[in-house]
Amino acid sequence: MRGLYLGLALAGIVLIGQPAARAKPLATCAPPDNPFDKQVCADPDLRELAREIDNQVDQLRRHYQGEDRRVFNVEYKHWRYYEYLCIAVSHKEGERGCLRGDFDARLKLLADLASGSKNIQEVAASYFSVEPWYVNELPKQYEGRAVYVYGDIYLRGCDDPGMPRSGLIRYPPLRLIPRPSPYIKKEESIEMRFDRIQDYVKSRTCEKKAADLTGTVMLDHGRPYIYVPELF
Repeated sequence: MRGLYLGLALAGIVLIGQPAARAKPLATCAPPDNPFDKQVCADPDLRELAREIDNQVDQLRRHYQGEDRRVFNVEYKHWRYYEYLCIAVSHKEGERGCLRGDFDARLKLLADLASGSKNIQEVAASYFSVEPWYVNELPKQYEGRAVYVYGDIYLRGCDDPGMPRSGLIRYPPLRLIPRPSPYIKKEESIEMRFDRIQDYVKSRTCEKKAADLTGTVMLDHGRPYIYVPELF
């Protein structure tokens, strides 16, 4: 399928290992039951690309073992969620153009993974803009990396006279979840820690809660948190 088998052959990969269950199809056309499926199933080119992606994903899932397989599945879940945003959010190239570009890019990435020219551990941790659930799934891969997170912030100590030094950030707010969205099971939070916070930021955040931040992923006894020197 468009470069996968050639890539596997060139890499000398033999698909032997414990069996992996076949992934859920990228689009379900019998019958399509959501806007994403309807868009893909109504377009012959997109439908064929979706089938190629399904085949390549199944080949790689059979190849990967242990932690590599888990990381591959998490990264693929992340990508599938963002494909829904092609339908939920307007794009200048339109829904079809957004999906076509993303499908082509995904096929290229899958071929690179199959040939060994890209490593799934590095690919999975290459996203700068992330959600808490994704970092929670990949703490070791993200340790020491900078990330951007948007969501609802809950500071510990909003009602105390002292300066809060930690809190939680949760994403996505309910209003932003495309419906239906089968790829995120629940809202998840991640801890954030900081050394300083501007007074006006404390007041604004405690009142409105929604905010964004850029920080570094750190681990505390294996649990990830986002460290920001100063919240401003």
